[in-house]
Amino acid sequence: MILLLMGHRGAGKSHVLKELQALGFPAAFFDLDQEIEKRKGSIAEIFENLGESQFRQIEQEILNDVVGNLKNENAVIALGAGFEGVTPKDAVKIWIRRESDVSGRIFLNRPSLEKDLSPLNEWEKRLQAHHPLVNLVPLLSDQAENAITALLWKAPLERVKKLNNLRGLISLGQGVDHILKDNIIDYEIPIVRIVDSFMAKSMSHWVIMSVLNFIRDTFGYYDQQKNKVYKPRKEINFTTFKIAIYGIGSIGSVVAKDLKQLGFKVEGWSRTQKQISGINCHYGKNKFKYLLNTCDIHVCLLPLTSETNNIFNNSSFQMMKYGSCFINAGRGEQVVEEHLIKYCKSGHITSAILDVYRTEPLPANSNLWEQKNINIWPHVAAETNPETAAKQISNAIKFIENGKTPPNTIERKLGY
Repeated sequence: MILLLMGHRGAGKSHVLKELQALGFPAAFFDLDQEIEKRKGSIAEIFENLGESQFRQIEQEILNDVVGNLKNENAVIALGAGFEGVTPKDAVKIWIRRESDVSGRIFLNRPSLEKDLSPLNEWEKRLQAHHPLVNLVPLLSDQAENAITALLWKAPLERVKKLNNLRGLISLGQGVDHILKDNIIDYEIPIVRIVDSFMAKSMSHWVIMSVLNFIRDTFGYYDQQKNKVYKPRKEINFTTFKIAIYGIGSIGSVVAKDLKQLGFKVEGWSRTQKQISGINCHYGKNKFKYLLNTCDIHVCLLPLTSETNNIFNNSSFQMMKYGSCFINAGRGEQVVEEHLIKYCKSGHITSAILDVYRTEPLPANSNLWEQKNINIWPHVAAETNPETAAKQISNAIKFIENGKTPPNTIERKLGY
């Protein structure tokens, strides 16, 4: 018997796989994404260099090889998010969903929530509710040659560059660094990002959860439960420490205010001067160092620019108080991962909670996996919600069609 675990990124496929293995389920276990990285290297690099269609072909070939080499044994295989290939004829498919899936999380390169619709058609359906004339086609298809707007998330930019009729690009997320990468896209083409209240609140919930997990030592209790240890652990007095939010734009400002409402002392930092009611806001290099020196929990929500690349490094971590907590939901490139591991190993950083990485998905051979006080999340802190994003994206498409500059168009020089 072959069990196939299917679902969105972050739904828990790999977790279920490990739980079944730990329970002694009589089967061979395979994580298809890990198999791909063992044999072919980084999935992110395959997407970037070869494109999605080539990746899907590799994915199918490796699945076929895994299944073909089974020796009349049971197998449990966790498929990658977005797998749409051919599965073994007699395989049992188990769809794993999180509660949030019910509200309609959609990804162009991941399984559809509506069984009768492809992810592309599902997005088209959402957008047409606000703009009936929208027609979505795959980026790699011949039909894309006539497109005037492209909706992108980590797409092959060389292909985008060849679309000569483009008048605008829309990122299917708040970040646009995946479009600005290597300056491949024509400077004259406007780039629009999503600024969504749902996304801001989703991020706020994740950061609050991370802060509370640190304060209450949640992971310490998890370890105790495994060893059947029943005793209280030390709780941090939240009235005596400060939280620094690096990046207080449309998302960071919401996070800062929500933490403030819960009774935390919160300070913010940004590239330029900003004002947020009830929050001490700082800017500039000297104030960045000041927050590193004086705060206890450090939350990175910065956009990725030339100025923020590698901003958290040996020097930054050394300036933090001994026993600090570091939380990153900004961009992986902002953290020198080897330096973070070093300070986590020494105990200078007591806990690191990460949602983004220099290479995504995080490779199986990354040393981040091995560090006990580093908690790994698969880039799910604040995902695009089509229920709230579709209207905004449809509106941007109308602006582009009419030759106007859409709201939330980025400044290319700033990178956001």
